[in-house]
Amino acid sequence: MTDLSTVPAQPAAIAPAQPTALSELWKHARMIADSDIIPQAYRGKPANCVIAIELAQRMGSSPMLVMQNLDIIQGKPGWSSKFLIATVNACGRFTPIRFRFEGKPNTKDWSCTAYAKEKSTEEVLDGVTVSIAMADTEGWLKKAGSKWQTMPQLMLMYRSAAFWARVYCPEVSMGLHNADEIEDMAVRQSGMPDDIRESILATGAVVVPELPTSAQATTVEAPSAPATDRVSIPEPAKKPTREPGED
Repeated sequence: MTDLSTVPAQPAAIAPAQPTALSELWKHARMIADSDIIPQAYRGKPANCVIAIELAQRMGSSPMLVMQNLDIIQGKPGWSSKFLIATVNACGRFTPIRFRFEGKPNTKDWSCTAYAKEKSTEEVLDGVTVSIAMADTEGWLKKAGSKWQTMPQLMLMYRSAAFWARVYCPEVSMGLHNADEIEDMAVRQSGMPDDIRESILATGAVVVPELPTSAQATTVEAPSAPATDRVSIPEPAKKPTREPGED
């Protein structure tokens, strides 16, 4: 891949004022959407394919590569961490991203810092240090099914690399978060009460707190059905008889 900072601005392949070009793009997107070798988020969804094609054009990449590495999580697109690392390494502006570990493994003090050297200045650029303590504080560690519980070293590397790319090479990510960040932020940004959110992070299930006694609903038993199968129809009321001489 060429240096993203030196890629000349290319005219948009599809402009809203060009119905013919827009029609061609739509045909291209529909053709891709009919394929069964693309991710599920794009199958049968040409509109999603249009966005992937547009991103690929901006990055000088292929639509297939973008779709394979752009995950859609709760309606939000996010790059895979390995794609961000590969893109930074291939841009030519920096040496390949490397990682510096500190602290005792598998403890809260275990941390990772991504770094790379800028070739034009020979300056070593350190990224944000990510630790297990940070993952625990942010709720990444406790979330049900979290990869932080099973492969913490890899997650430290992925998260620190994503932070590094956002600071020193934001044009690579096009302003998008990586997929792991979106998953980790989904519950924390939901606005739900802390006790319910912590329950979801820990178990993956929603636990509804008990209502106060005064607010609990009162159970009313329905009357029992009659033992017989017959339906009793009440007799019509008799009209009162009029005595002789009454008006």
